[in-house]
Formats: sequence, structure tokens, C-alpha cells
Amino acid sequence: MPTYYQCLVAVYANANLNLYIAETGNSRIQFWSHGASVGLTIANGSQLSMPFGIWVDANGIMYITDYPNNYILKWSPFAPNGSIIAGGNGSGNSANQLTGPVGIYLDETNNILYVFNYDNHSVMKWTIGATVGIVIAGSPGKSGSNATLLQNPTDITLDQ
Repeated sequence: MPTYYQCLVAVYANANLNLYIAETGNSRIQFWSHGASVGLTIANGSQLSMPFGIWVDANGIMYITDYPNNYILKWSPFAPNGSIIAGGNGSGNSANQLTGPVGIYLDETNNILYVFNYDNHSVMKWTIGATVGIVIAGSPGKSGSNATLLQNPTDITLDQ
């Protein structure tokens, strides 16, 4: 029986070429080991509404953006739930809020998340364990095309 997917929005490939797929249509994260013909659901449930971004650290811990819930989850594979590590305080412009987070990048050396607030037109730097983030690009709630503003940022790759 074939596996059906709805709205695949992010894919993370680890060093072994295993794939972690954020699927918003079915509110889940799928894992495909390299060469597999079938995927495996490793995160789903009431905490995942629309997972948009995913990053997986060297220990297999997933960091998942959830767009409508305005938070970032830290989730161990096959765990029944994740824990909110950024946002989760409704949408808004405050340092403890996210608004439509989509893309995510993890600097594992420094334990820093870079989160892309699509609906807030900004990029935030969030140290893991902190209760607030710092805006590093854009101006929350203001979109535009000049040198100080962003319009719906989605993702990044950092050259370290």
C-alpha cells in the first residue's frame, strides 16, 4: 500500500543521508532511512499543527517550528510529546513571542537557534534555555524592501 503525503515543506538530511520530513498536511515528522522504501512517523500528536521547519542535532534530537502555534519544539524521536523551547506565548512583537515561525537553523557549537518569523518579517537568535530571543534582522511587524526590512523570510544557511 503506498504512503501518501500532504504538503511536504521541509527536509533535513543527516550525515548518513537519512531524511527527516516536515509534513504540514498530516501534522507529523516522517523519517526515511537512506535507501528505505517506506517512511516512519517519529513525531505527531496534538502539539504539531503545521510543522514547517526542522533541524536535527548530532544526537537525533529534532527542533521543529510549528507555524500556527508560534513555537519551537524540542522533540526526541518516538517521544509522545516535545517540549516548547522558544515562543509559545501567542503571536506578537515581544522578545518572548514568535509569529509564524517557518525556517530554523541550529548552531550546535553555541546552542543557538536562528528562527525565521514569516508573519513577523524578522529573524530571531534564540539561545537554547533562554526565555527570550533577540531580533537580528528585520523589524518585527514591519515588512518592506529597504536595507533594514524583510518581507516574509523563510530560511537561511550559515557559513561558519
